[in-house]
Amino acid sequence: MRYLALCDYALDYTAGAQTAFFRSIEALIANGHEVLIVGSDSDRVQMPSGAQVRHLHRKRFRVPPIHFPIYVNNKRLRRFFEQIAVDFNPDAIICHSEYGLAVTACDVFQARKVPVLFVVHSFFITVGAPLPWPKWLARVLYRLLLGLDAKVVRLSRGGLDNALQNVTLAFSHRADLVISPSQHQAQSMHNAGASDVRVLSNVTEVAAKPRPMPPQGVLKIAWVGRFAPEKRLDVALDATRLAKAELDRLGVGGDKLELHVLGGEAKPDPVAIWHGKLPASEVGEVMAACHAVMMTSYNFDNQPMVILEALAQGRPVVLSDPKLAREFGAASVLADDHTAEGLARTLVRLTQHQDALLEPARAAVERAKLSSGFAHSQRIAEFVAEVQERC
Repeated sequence: MRYLALCDYALDYTAGAQTAFFRSIEALIANGHEVLIVGSDSDRVQMPSGAQVRHLHRKRFRVPPIHFPIYVNNKRLRRFFEQIAVDFNPDAIICHSEYGLAVTACDVFQARKVPVLFVVHSFFITVGAPLPWPKWLARVLYRLLLGLDAKVVRLSRGGLDNALQNVTLAFSHRADLVISPSQHQAQSMHNAGASDVRVLSNVTEVAAKPRPMPPQGVLKIAWVGRFAPEKRLDVALDATRLAKAELDRLGVGGDKLELHVLGGEAKPDPVAIWHGKLPASEVGEVMAACHAVMMTSYNFDNQPMVILEALAQGRPVVLSDPKLAREFGAASVLADDHTAEGLARTLVRLTQHQDALLEPARAAVERAKLSSGFAHSQRIAEFVAEVQERC
């Protein structure tokens, strides 16, 4: 098949949605499909091998802090996609976002009876802006910028968070089929009014293979992610500090626990070993050298790519969020609670009883098979065929 894959998010900004976007494209190409990419700043990043690219005009204004470019659903953008319809003639459109690019492409290609699939990455988005957004203002902005007629319902307490979630919900009604990488996000969308959301895992890195667990002795835990408030790195640091102090008190020794932090600039905090920002291949090497990967976000993440990459290495995940623990089942270890104190108690137990990670590690290897590129591309093709039958 010929797929047009697009994403409103800046492709030169590293986050879970962008990583999932590229992994999906790599899987489709590896399994014999043609893919044309449309995304902001596509000329600034290395594209997957074998992919075609159609560059957009660059946006000077970006919404901080994620450098989000705003594309408006207008005649210029519609002409851009109409030309792609002539030049590339895709069998289906896969939208990994729900803003100007996605809505415009949806308008253009649905008029041509081309199926539009919407992969939801951000229904739990939190931007930390509690300012009240009147419903009339949100609806006016949806209409002017996106050409999207959206009802505004109460989905979260934050004004801007609520507005963005309503955009996601509105576009889920517009697309022909909606895909959620996680079951818990699919359920949340269904509860909010989305009628039919399919669950399909993101794709792990194709080259990753499970590694044997490192020797026991010093328990090594990796924390990998953006240094953003919603990722709660401070909880990981505080928990490790508390756990080390308790291990000293018990006579085990705080030096029997190591926290390895990857994803941002090193901080002057000796409680962790700071690796900075590393290429994907080196991130995998650090994960493989550790006994587990820790994720401390709470009530925010959908299906973190970091977790999928950990599972692909054969590493279990220590989690603060019960929803994620239910999602990953036996391959995860849930902290006592979502606080630093609850996580510290869990780290103390794991340091004392490292055998407790062996069964979750075996489960991680099995769980990773659900995120294979072949299974992903096959299900995408089945979804497209289903929509084509309805049309």
